[in-house]
Amino acid sequence: MNSQFKNSNLGFYLYALIIFAVAVVTILIFWFMLSGYRIGTYDEDTILGSVYLGGLHEEEVGAKVEQKYVEWLDDETIVFELTYQGYSYQFDRELFSFNVALSTYGMVEGQTNELIVEYQASGTDRQDTIDEILALPFLANVSDNIDIETLINDVLNDAGLMKTYSLKKVEDYLVDESASTEIISTVDIDLPDGVNAADVVDSIVAIYGDEYIDLESKMLFDIVDELGSLLNDSEMTILSTGMLKLSHDTNFSIHEVHPVTLIDFTVYTLDNYPNFGSNTKVNRIADNSFSFFNPNNSDYQIKVEDLGSGNLRLTLYGLSFVNTITTDLGPSSKQLIKYITVETPDDTKLQNGHDGMIVIVHKTITNLDDEIVSEQDVLFEFYPPIKEIILEPIG
Repeated sequence: MNSQFKNSNLGFYLYALIIFAVAVVTILIFWFMLSGYRIGTYDEDTILGSVYLGGLHEEEVGAKVEQKYVEWLDDETIVFELTYQGYSYQFDRELFSFNVALSTYGMVEGQTNELIVEYQASGTDRQDTIDEILALPFLANVSDNIDIETLINDVLNDAGLMKTYSLKKVEDYLVDESASTEIISTVDIDLPDGVNAADVVDSIVAIYGDEYIDLESKMLFDIVDELGSLLNDSEMTILSTGMLKLSHDTNFSIHEVHPVTLIDFTVYTLDNYPNFGSNTKVNRIADNSFSFFNPNNSDYQIKVEDLGSGNLRLTLYGLSFVNTITTDLGPSSKQLIKYITVETPDDTKLQNGHDGMIVIVHKTITNLDDEIVSEQDVLFEFYPPIKEIILEPIG
């Protein structure tokens, strides 16, 4: 009977099943021995805020995260700030409330997770912060155009990652930047012979799609690089002169300028010369361009209009400046240089004398507290005198 059972197919399958079961049980035992200790722990690379949770048990998370965010709140080197045109507002991080329970509930293992951070639900901290921001004096011109809810939420998100530094630029949260755009200054220019206003405007439209020259944030604007493909040197010289005048009412910094040092006294006098403080030329053969830098976090535009009768109008548009910017082009900025008189026996070399001039453009920037934050000479122009040549007396 036993012999028949051993030799039967049923016996073979039964023994094989027993051996397989033993093998499975053995494998399971070894698996639990080797990795069973990890049951109830978080996977590697699991991070909540800035707290590494890999290998921690669930009951250890709360205390670990709380310890970390308390240290984060106490760290005075951490700065959360809002900036606009050089002014700043510091967020009070002590008002932030960390919801660890809700954060761990929706956490995804194996990656960085954001801690849920809010203002106290039962208090007025959030609204008080919003009211405080919107009442800031340096935001007076844009406060009604700020997406304040998105701004606050982004700050809380940064807190949820326990960042060591959070910088929010107001310019990035304007609902409609054009709604806060204003005319900064306007300049009208008389065109010389050979420069046609309509041609200049048409070339700008061909480059930009309209009659607005774009001055992007943090942009070094070089007129040859931007407009040289369609405008000639005379046309760019005219525009450069206008742009240099427009820059007087801004915090733009002049990078490259090449003034024309000789005044055509057959046309002008020192009293009516129009380009003092805005004298520049473009000459590509001599590699002379005109350039300036927009240091702001917002874009500006210069509209170029054909006024007819040989005139161009340049108008600078953008966010108004919080600081007061003044440029001194009065008598104190001009130094007269008297001409000298020489004699000659050659009556073909006689000429009239003309006084020269040194012109210094001085810019002062004053903040909301009437404190001077910047004061410097931004342009220097030298117009040499022309000597008078008279006939040498006979005898």
